Amino acid sequence: MSIPSKVSRRVRVTLGVGVLLLVALGLWVVMVPFPDELLSPERFASTRLVDRSGRPLREVLNAQHGRARWLRLDAPGAAKGQPHLSPWLVKATIHAEDKRFYEHAGLDVWAIARSARLNLTRGKVVAGGSTLTQQTVKLVTGRRGRALGDKLRELVLAIRLERARSKAQILEQYLNRVPYGNQLFGAEAAAQMYLDKPAAHLTLAEAAFLAVIPRATTAYDPYKHRGRVVRAQQALLEAMRQRGAISQAEHDRAVHQPITLAPRRGRVLAPHFTDEVRRRLPEGTGGEVFTTLDMTLQSAVHGVVGQALERLRVQDRHATQAAVVVLDTASAEVLAWVGSRDYWDASGEGANDGVLALRQPGSTLKPFLYGLYMERAGEPSDVLPDLPVQFSTPQGAYIPKNYDDHFHGPLTIRDALGSSLNVPVVRALERVGV
Repeated sequence: MSIPSKVSRRVRVTLGVGVLLLVALGLWVVMVPFPDELLSPERFASTRLVDRSGRPLREVLNAQHGRARWLRLDAPGAAKGQPHLSPWLVKATIHAEDKRFYEHAGLDVWAIARSARLNLTRGKVVAGGSTLTQQTVKLVTGRRGRALGDKLRELVLAIRLERARSKAQILEQYLNRVPYGNQLFGAEAAAQMYLDKPAAHLTLAEAAFLAVIPRATTAYDPYKHRGRVVRAQQALLEAMRQRGAISQAEHDRAVHQPITLAPRRGRVLAPHFTDEVRRRLPEGTGGEVFTTLDMTLQSAVHGVVGQALERLRVQDRHATQAAVVVLDTASAEVLAWVGSRDYWDASGEGANDGVLALRQPGSTLKPFLYGLYMERAGEPSDVLPDLPVQFSTPQGAYIPKNYDDHFHGPLTIRDALGSSLNVPVVRALERVGV
């Protein structure tokens, strides 16, 4: 039975239109570039404030409220191709997330088919077919929708990302952005927090330990479920051995290497000082920021403040706080900054910064005035009268008084300054000139 010519023509036209639409769609997918601004690391890294010797003071969280340290896959200044991140971490991550990473162009059809079959068999979603490239798209766009439209958009962007960047560049984006739990983003922040070492120095065992955490950051939290993470690590090492990614000897060494988990860290040192530094940092600052603070001196000054307040409390129960700032007067660098006895003491208003609190200069000027007096041939043993006196000024009579409303007779400069008396210092001012 022959097909009528009109129907045959209609079918050919429909097929032709369909082919043109598919070609147009394919051209749209591959010709539109991936948005480069999404890949910028500038605003992703958190800010680490360190003292003048590089000792950590505080980490300022990034816009995602996490700790992140962006590293290039190749170390700056190193021989070309030398990895800055441990090669074991790169290999373990690929085998944990996407073992066919180097074989696909952003979409792994076999992985999608395998996960679909597994999910249908189990009657629920137990596996996904996302490639590392697709996961990187989710990380850079911040969109993790499960709707069909979201998935199609993710696939299109994954194909464009593969065309725009090399496999190494995609891995760099992923390894610097992927969450590792506990407000940690990227391998370097995770290695420093969990293992107290740079990501460049990870062993195979440590790399496999970290590589399984992004699968489910809550279920694989090393601080809460260490045993679960170790079991997943061991399974990953076995899979890598079976795939020929590591040798039997490498596998055996790794499975027997104990993982030493570092304690949680989130301590803030010199909090008043780092508060002020944070206020002055330009928006979007990331990476390591060296300050002028000397943490050794800072600790010593903080101890002096505590001891002085303990002594003063015996004499005056109202003396509950003190503040000290130590400056290098030649360079104006801040060497130590203690704003209160205890920044975290809410009842004592410890977060208030005594260094920045506005107050009258008052007795602060007395040492400078006596210093000038002694520069002009005076001595600490010189005697000044602490007796009633009156000075004539354009505004009328000025009669200086002491804070205790008493006069103490003739006193040496040493005793007058030690007691912070007002009348003797006015006498010194009279001699040196206003």
